[in-house]
Amino acid sequence: MSLSSLQKGLILLDAVVEDGGRSSVASLARSLGMPVATAHRHISALVAAGYLSSAGYGRHIAGPRLCAMVQKVDEKQIITNVAAPILNRLAAKTGCVVQLGTFENDMVTYRLKTGESAGELFTKVGMQLEAYCSGIGKVLLAHLPAPLQKAYLATGPFPALTPHTITDSDLLKDELDRVVHLGFALDCPSSEHLAQIAA
Repeated sequence: MSLSSLQKGLILLDAVVEDGGRSSVASLARSLGMPVATAHRHISALVAAGYLSSAGYGRHIAGPRLCAMVQKVDEKQIITNVAAPILNRLAAKTGCVVQLGTFENDMVTYRLKTGESAGELFTKVGMQLEAYCSGIGKVLLAHLPAPLQKAYLATGPFPALTPHTITDSDLLKDELDRVVHLGFALDCPSSEHLAQIAA
């Protein structure tokens, strides 16, 4: 199947950005199995449009227009947009409030909240809470890569925000292991809750 001109241009753009200005157009074209003349034609068009910039000696790097475009991409908002219809269906099916949060700077940012009683919860889209004392936060912490989780736990002990807040790093680690095992977390589990879960 032959590639369209647009496909060839995008493949070449991807290759140039990944290469980071180390290789010439001719070298990239050969590695892609693309005629050098075709590659030069696409590169010229991408430079003219501002998506690439010349780095000299036949090499190119990301241009100002591509860099500006990347700055506008909010991957967390993309996740929210993709997840919204799924979470809406889940809320309708379960009759529960469903929320989506993302982990950033040791905090949970609430990105989406849906369900019949969503307005009754204190959380709001855009608000941030400490990860260690929120259910969403504990789920996110529990599934962090081990080195990142260890680094987070090393910042403890954590301030108590409720009478049931887990403030000790070792106890929080135990709770995160429990979250992985159970598949869910509670905002501020009491000892009674934990005993019921363990049973």
